[in-house]
Amino acid sequence: MSNAKQALEDVIEDLSVENLIRFFRAKSRKYFAPRQEDYRRYDDDDFTDGRKIGEMNFPGDDRVIICSFRVQKNLTERSGKKAQYEKAKKVLKSAEDQAFSAGIFIFHDSDGKFRFSLVYPTSVGQRRKWSSFRRFTYFASKEITNKTFLQRIGEGDFSNLENI
Repeated sequence: MSNAKQALEDVIEDLSVENLIRFFRAKSRKYFAPRQEDYRRYDDDDFTDGRKIGEMNFPGDDRVIICSFRVQKNLTERSGKKAQYEKAKKVLKSAEDQAFSAGIFIFHDSDGKFRFSLVYPTSVGQRRKWSSFRRFTYFASKEITNKTFLQRIGEGDFSNLENI
């Protein structure tokens, strides 16, 4: 088993900033830089404990921010995707984070269940069109097998934004 896949299994067992950093280092050692920062300025009634975990800076202009937020309600496979997507877009649209091409957002509840989502805009003329909130998102929990998540993310290629 690869170091990254093992690190991802550790994240599923114990979701912590340290385990997330270990996973992203294993996935993209060359491009990942831990840059922990308090993001509680984005907290509201539904999301708390906002934290920037780090960023991936790929060759060219592609930069990916990695953030986590605690969700106030219990997460399920179907709960809250749209609200989480809107929170991710709000971060990426903010003045200080507009330089990022995309974001990986980890939304978690107090039981350790989490949703791992990639959110990004594409340019369409003068406007930005956002990725679908139903795509590029994985729910993970200790109670399920997480097979697809482990395969796609644990074994996936994090060498550039397009491959992610």
